[in-house]
Amino acid sequence: MPITIRLATTEQDRQRVFRFRYGIYVQEMGRPQTYADHTGRTIEEPLDKTGRTFFAEDERGHVVGTVRTNYGRDTDFGDYAALYGMECAGGCYPERVSITTKLMVSPKYRTGTLCCRLSIAGFRCALVDGILFDFIDCNPHLEDTFQRLGYRRYTGRIQHPEYGDVLPLVLLLTDLDHFERVGSPFARVCREAFPHLAANRKMQDRLAAFHTAHQLQPA
Repeated sequence: MPITIRLATTEQDRQRVFRFRYGIYVQEMGRPQTYADHTGRTIEEPLDKTGRTFFAEDERGHVVGTVRTNYGRDTDFGDYAALYGMECAGGCYPERVSITTKLMVSPKYRTGTLCCRLSIAGFRCALVDGILFDFIDCNPHLEDTFQRLGYRRYTGRIQHPEYGDVLPLVLLLTDLDHFERVGSPFARVCREAFPHLAANRKMQDRLAAFHTAHQLQPA
């Protein structure tokens, strides 16, 4: 049976994801994690209370990947608001703004398409829910990966309290022109599944203004 991706909807699902995070971040990477429970071997954060968490399962039912997205309409972004300078989204902040965090996959699947598939799942959900701007940060070795998905530079590097030197990036969810220009897999979702969003000219004008204000360039 192939790998399946679904939304974590039960407490059992969430606990499995929390244990998977611990295995990747603490046991594999040795990263310090503020919310790590070293007794229960889980990582559960305040953002999990309002996050939409997707996870991937292999044919044996093992968690092999996950990603979380939080919407501003129901989440207190805390330090992330200032860290990312999220108010740059103007009138869309916070109601139509999200952050994507905790994207990770098992070592066995890091050279395949699983990271992309998880990103598409989160993108599709956010697009349906009316989100227009999504913020992330990443370490230098992942910048090209996220820019190929369609994320764009809009500010300089920052120091993340847990992950060190990172670059914040922003995704403009209905910017079909940019997705097609960089060959993003998000283009198909935007164009085929939600043509009314891709063709929203008023929104395209708003995105163009954002491009100009933040000097965004094609990846």
